[in-house]
Amino acid sequence: MDNPIAIRAAQIITPFENIKPGIVLIKGEKIAAVGPSTQIHIPDGAKLIDVGDKIVVPGFIDTHVHGRDGHRFGEDPESTTRLCRSIASTGTTSLLPTLGPGQETSISVEVLHYIADSSVDAQLVYVSGQEASQDSTPLDW
Repeated sequence: MDNPIAIRAAQIITPFENIKPGIVLIKGEKIAAVGPSTQIHIPDGAKLIDVGDKIVVPGFIDTHVHGRDGHRFGEDPESTTRLCRSIASTGTTSLLPTLGPGQETSISVEVLHYIADSSVDAQLVYVSGQEASQDSTPLDW
């Protein structure tokens, strides 16, 4: 296994907090820890990358996802849940479901509410725009 990588930055932004200054610790192909510089231990032998006053946003956000594994967003709650779990297993930390032509918005909204209420981490899925609701009002999560 490769040595861990520690990225030190003046600021790290996550969906939950703004960390100043901070460390992102990567072990293998996964983010192992994110936090304030005073709380993250950098293991011996880790490669340290100091980005100075730069801002680091850990994770990969896929902003255009129609589907995966033969399923599209909005088909039904169960397949959409499996789709989200599959995408998350590859290292994607957030996604924006892209609805295809002819997909009925009301079904997609129902599915997204199911995801928000299920065991899928709702922080993974972001929805925006008028097409996300039937009456042009934003969804209230």
